[in-house]
Amino acid sequence: MIEVRRSGELAPSVDRAAGWPTPHFFSSFTSTGDTPMAKSSTEKPAKQTTTTPLTVTAETHHARGFGVKGYFENYDSLSGITMADPFQRAGDRTDVFVRFSTVAGNKGSMDLARDVRGFAVKFYTREGNWDLVGNNMPVFFIQVTMKFPDLVHSVKQEPDREFPQAQSAHDNFWDFISLTPEAMHMITWTMSDQAIPRSFRFMEGFGVHTFRFVNADSKSTYVKFHWKPMLGMQSVVWNEAVKINGADPDFHRRDMRNAVTSGDAPAWELSVQLFDDDFADSFDFDVLDATKLIPEDILPVKPRHRLHQRSAAARSKFLWRANYEPKSWGADGGPREDPDEGFRSYVESVSGDKRRVRPESFADHFSQARQFFSSQTPVEQAHIVDALVFELSKVQTPRIRERVVAQLVNIDTGLAADVATGLGMPGAPERIEPAREPIDLDPSPALSILLSGPDSFEGRRLGVLVTNGADAKTLRSMRAAVTNVGAQMAHIAPTISGVVDSDGNELAVDEEIDGGPSVLFDAVALVLSADGADAHVHCKFVGLGPNAEVLLLAAGLDDSRRDAGYVDVGSTQKSSAAFVDALAALR
Repeated sequence: MIEVRRSGELAPSVDRAAGWPTPHFFSSFTSTGDTPMAKSSTEKPAKQTTTTPLTVTAETHHARGFGVKGYFENYDSLSGITMADPFQRAGDRTDVFVRFSTVAGNKGSMDLARDVRGFAVKFYTREGNWDLVGNNMPVFFIQVTMKFPDLVHSVKQEPDREFPQAQSAHDNFWDFISLTPEAMHMITWTMSDQAIPRSFRFMEGFGVHTFRFVNADSKSTYVKFHWKPMLGMQSVVWNEAVKINGADPDFHRRDMRNAVTSGDAPAWELSVQLFDDDFADSFDFDVLDATKLIPEDILPVKPRHRLHQRSAAARSKFLWRANYEPKSWGADGGPREDPDEGFRSYVESVSGDKRRVRPESFADHFSQARQFFSSQTPVEQAHIVDALVFELSKVQTPRIRERVVAQLVNIDTGLAADVATGLGMPGAPERIEPAREPIDLDPSPALSILLSGPDSFEGRRLGVLVTNGADAKTLRSMRAAVTNVGAQMAHIAPTISGVVDSDGNELAVDEEIDGGPSVLFDAVALVLSADGADAHVHCKFVGLGPNAEVLLLAAGLDDSRRDAGYVDVGSTQKSSAAFVDALAALR
């Protein structure tokens, strides 16, 4: 148990249950040599038990999610560098269960919160189950696991009022962040478009940490895991996210289920970064620091395997009686531990004095945050500024806002100045002195969503506004072109009862116009009879069928306000195919 006590005029100290003050709450034991942090800490388990109440209520982190079943397939064998079963045989398939999730929100929260997304994969291997638990971002907020309970508590609802939930825009979270400079790299990610993905199907996944592959000769190779979506990356803009949450708070869950049940199951490639001790020693940062990544420009990722989803998951009923060990139920009284076949830790030498300190190699908190910001396109940088202004505008305590902006100065002075201006501050405050001066790193295009986008409209959704008398030939050619690239087309109409096209055919309607706003689609088209402006504001492509001009003029969108995003779809296969090809750019 952890307690807080006050001592005279000093700030309160954190006490163990036995009554003595805790001297180092955020440092684990390590040696003075170049070795990882050890777990031999009495404070750490005591601290982590403070999250126990969260794990048995609806307020647990990663409470809201969606699971799918699928398989993992090897392109080639990695048996030369690892004994792990899923990587042994080329062409081999392993059943998997994948769960995507938000982090901060409760089980009943909305899907399009600005948040990290969980990306967890359970492999059902021949040698037992293996979990590769990760996120859609390659770094994390903290360097030391003992801070995790504080991170979770800070982002959850403020305990004296039980709100806000599913968002970080409140005093407690930004108070914690402003006092945790190691989190600033992750903040550039969560304030970017990476935190509002268009779909689980269009986001990356990362193991975050550095792992070891160990082969049959006990040789170790470091590895970082990257899941790359085969449909490319895509996000929404904040205004879209807000409107999607109102129109369909289950947007991500519905999207994934619809894709899987319609036969358009998504897939990812598992790419790896492999390196040895020589690379680790020469790299600018500690490869064991979870707040850092290894840029793909320095160490390219190589696709080795494929993850394919094939069915949505339902709740399972527990079929066994006991979940403890040892036990005597069953004919053989098992299962039991197996020292011969079970997991064996990698043996390595550890030298130096055992001390509770943070490794010096973990001291640079801003260089990679600066690299991430500089790697974004101007549009993406503007979105980061807007996100920070929005979040900090919800913070009621001025000194917290000032501390955050003072930390931003260490990332980019222009970023800090723009955020200060957005908050109505007279200027950016003096920077908070960093533990180590940041260095300038080359931009990495792989860190930008817009520079890593798709090359086709595959997997996306076109919403077509139709009315009675809509041109049948245009609709047929458009559907053929959309289907040909592996995308979906939905009809939106004034009523859900359906419409009749120009050939007298009844058209089933997928969405009534008020329930199917343009934010739910990747592009829209207008196919109207002779008898909306959000898509324009969000820079989406708009296909113009016959008689669409009347609606555009009614919306105030004359020729002077239209750009190349307005495309005449015509009524032929060729013109419809050209329209769908243009949609690959998305905006």
